[in-house]
Amino acid sequence: MDEATFRVFKTYAGFTSTKLILKVLKGERPYVSLLILGQPGIGKTSYAYYSLKAARMLSLCHSAKRLELGACLSYIESNYGPICMSKHCAEPDGIDRKYRWSYYTGLADLKRFIEDYRALAAEVRSGGRPGRKVFLLDDLVSRKAYAFGGVYRDLYMAFKEIYRIVRLAGGVVIMTGIHKSYFPEEAAATSEVVVGKWGMDSILFQRWTIGNIRSKYGDWYFRRPQKKWQDVVPHMAAFGLPQWLEREINARKAETAIDIADRALAKYGEEFGGEPADGKRAEPAASEDAARAEDAPKRSSRAELLAKMVIEKCRSSKSFASFKTCVEALTRRDAEAFEVIRNKILLALLDRGVDVDGWEDLAELEGSPSVYL
Repeated sequence: MDEATFRVFKTYAGFTSTKLILKVLKGERPYVSLLILGQPGIGKTSYAYYSLKAARMLSLCHSAKRLELGACLSYIESNYGPICMSKHCAEPDGIDRKYRWSYYTGLADLKRFIEDYRALAAEVRSGGRPGRKVFLLDDLVSRKAYAFGGVYRDLYMAFKEIYRIVRLAGGVVIMTGIHKSYFPEEAAATSEVVVGKWGMDSILFQRWTIGNIRSKYGDWYFRRPQKKWQDVVPHMAAFGLPQWLEREINARKAETAIDIADRALAKYGEEFGGEPADGKRAEPAASEDAARAEDAPKRSSRAELLAKMVIEKCRSSKSFASFKTCVEALTRRDAEAFEVIRNKILLALLDRGVDVDGWEDLAELEGSPSVYL
C-alpha cells in the first residue's frame, strides 16, 4: 500500500456517506439510498466509489474485530492482496475484483442491472432472503433518454418499477447524476440527496434539508434550507477516480453516446441526407414512441429571451412565494417559457446547495430570491 492509498482510505473512513453505508453492511440499518448530484467533472463518481469501497473494507474489518485503521488495512491486504485506492491505480485490486458485479456505469449497463435484479426477484418469489445487496449506479438512469423510445424507454420504465424491490429487499443503492429531475420521483423521495459543489481548496458534498428554524427575535419559527451534514474531499490528484475504472466508464459512456446518436441520425437521416457514422441504421422505434418524440416541443430563442426577461422582472420579489406567483402570472400563456424558467431556477438553487423537490416547493423557501438567483 502506498501513501496515497492510506490518505484516501483514512479520509473516507470518517465521511458520513461511508458511515451510512457501513451501518447497512453491519446490519444496524436495513436500507440506505444515496443520490449524489452535481455538475459534470466535480467528482461524483469518485466520491461514490471511494465511499462504497471504504465502507466495504471497514465492514470486513468489523467482522474480523480489526477496528483500528492500521490493523484493518493489514488484515485486508493479508486476505485480499495489495490495496490500491487512489487515482494512480492502473488495475483493480482484490476488493475491486470481488465486488465488481455491483458497479453499473452508463445507460449501456442498465440492461445488465435489470438482468441481475431479475435473479433477485426470483429469489424473493421463492421465499429466500437476498441479503444486503449493494449497487452503484453511475449515470445509469436518465428520465430524459426514454424519449428516444425503443430499448431506452423500456429499460427506464423497468427500472422505475424495480426500484421498489430494492427497498423491500434492503441494501445499499448509490446513484449519481447531474440533476434530480433525471431520476424517478420514488428514487429522489427515498434517498439522501447529496449535492457536490466547489470549495476553496476542496470539494464539498453537502446534504441539505428544509427545516424549521427558531427566530432569535421571538418565539416563532420559519422554514429555510439547513445543512444536515457535509463531507469535505481534498482537491488533490490522489482523490481522483482510479485509472482502470475511468477507462471502463469512458468506454461504456461512449457506447451509449454512439447508440443514441445513431438512433437520432437513423430517424432523421432522410431529412439530413446522411447516414450514421458506422453505416448502420438503428432499429426504428415504435410508432407511439416516434409520435411522442416528434411532438416534443423544441426550445426556441424566443422562449429563452422571454424567460430571461421574466426572471429579471420577478427576482426583486421579497419572497420565493411572491416570486413563484410572479413567474406563473407572466408565463400563464407560454408553457415553453415557463419550462425554461423552471429549469433555470431549479439548477441555480442546486448550484447554491439548496435542495428542492420541484417547482411547487419553491414557495416554502425563506429569504430573498435575489440572494440565490
